[in-house]
Amino acid sequence: MRTGRALIYGCYMGTEVVAANTTQERSGAGALLGLRSPDCAPSPTPSALDRHIHPDDIVPLHPITNPSMYVSLYLSMKKYGWQGRALLAATEDNYIRALTGSHRIQAARDAHVESIPVYVLDGAKLTGILVDMGVSTINPTICREALRRYGDATAIALFAMEETA
Repeated sequence: MRTGRALIYGCYMGTEVVAANTTQERSGAGALLGLRSPDCAPSPTPSALDRHIHPDDIVPLHPITNPSMYVSLYLSMKKYGWQGRALLAATEDNYIRALTGSHRIQAARDAHVESIPVYVLDGAKLTGILVDMGVSTINPTICREALRRYGDATAIALFAMEETA
């Protein structure tokens, strides 16, 4: 694993949206996340679209738990590259921990995708919220509440899309 690369290249975004161009138009969510199809108008903040992180520089939340999902994602990424929404992640010590997309991260690694869109939250702030909540383990319900308390609408929307995907 390459360490520090994301920070060296300025890919730690605090709470900026980072997104890749995609050939898929997503109703509502696409506009919220800055995703765009090739035929739509450019984003008002194109510099945010240029910031991507190599999949090896992101620590997945968990290992592959659904092999058929992984294979489907891998075959798609091998053929088309990264498609769809950004990952949700948080800084943790000197690395970035994904909160969503463990299967997508591994598929991107194995398909040799060079960079993926990631929405990065301040891990210290998120950890403080979890401590205030009195929890030591995270599940979808706890994560949803922690993100609500964090107060980032884009993070909440990304997590909600993950739950319905």
